Amino acid sequence: MVAAAVAAPAGAAASARASGTNVQTLEPIADSYVDKSVPGANYGSSASMDVKASPAQQTFLRFVVPAGTPLVTGATFRAYATDASVDGGTLFKVLSTTWSESTITWSTRPAISSSISHVGHVPLGGWVSVDVASWVKGPGTYSFAITTGNSDRSIYVSKEGAAGQPPQLVVVSDDGIAPTPPSALTATAQSSTRVDLVWTASNDDTTVTYTVLRDGASVGTSSTTSFSDLSVGPTTTYSYVVTASDSAGHVSGPSNAASATTPAGPAAPVVGWPATSLATPRTTSTTAATGWSRPAVPRQRPICC
Repeated sequence: MVAAAVAAPAGAAASARASGTNVQTLEPIADSYVDKSVPGANYGSSASMDVKASPAQQTFLRFVVPAGTPLVTGATFRAYATDASVDGGTLFKVLSTTWSESTITWSTRPAISSSISHVGHVPLGGWVSVDVASWVKGPGTYSFAITTGNSDRSIYVSKEGAAGQPPQLVVVSDDGIAPTPPSALTATAQSSTRVDLVWTASNDDTTVTYTVLRDGASVGTSSTTSFSDLSVGPTTTYSYVVTASDSAGHVSGPSNAASATTPAGPAAPVVGWPATSLATPRTTSTTAATGWSRPAVPRQRPICC
């Protein structure tokens, strides 16, 4: 993997939690470079570290990932370059963890093991970043070396150098712990088409999202400890549970179950014909132009013989 220039972080040695993961930015406990042309010289107090092919100069660093660090899901080595180079070298594993920053020299340097990644082009005044997750797996002590076959020298800031620019090992880990189940769930039917749910929050070290399940199927999510189910119907009993999940994907067990029965809906209106009279009204003829009304003519009773 080729290194990429990235922005400097806000803190050089810090621990932060975001998106359900724990991020530790660690500074080296030891760093130095050695010079073949001066095989007995020690540069452990130098503010910079050099990497070059001729005369050969190699950089060594050691980091400690603290005990108790949970499952490591990512690890990145970072260094700040103060001198541009067409080839920043190759990052190697170093199996020895006992070398001393104050005594390491070319003659006493530890053996270099297998390569991790090629650093590639190094910018002037910028960070380079190399994925080292294949090497850093969990708590422990990890040593690195940077060497090159290129005569174009690279210079990196050491931990004794400028503030905010020491080498870094950024470790991302997953705590592997699911939130506790929500509790004290209650369900109240507010109408024939609405059931309100309220519960007590889960315990977790990150933000959680709650999933509401009705009769075993999800009906929605909530970032708070309440939810309104608006997809219910009248005169029906519904059973609910709630689960919590963190952004790392861990899901809690279900809450206690709570049930609610919706009432009957409002009565439907009766639709019918308008009322009519069976009696035939007597009619009056009116002439619109004159306003004169013809008197009603009573029915004639038949004359009997």
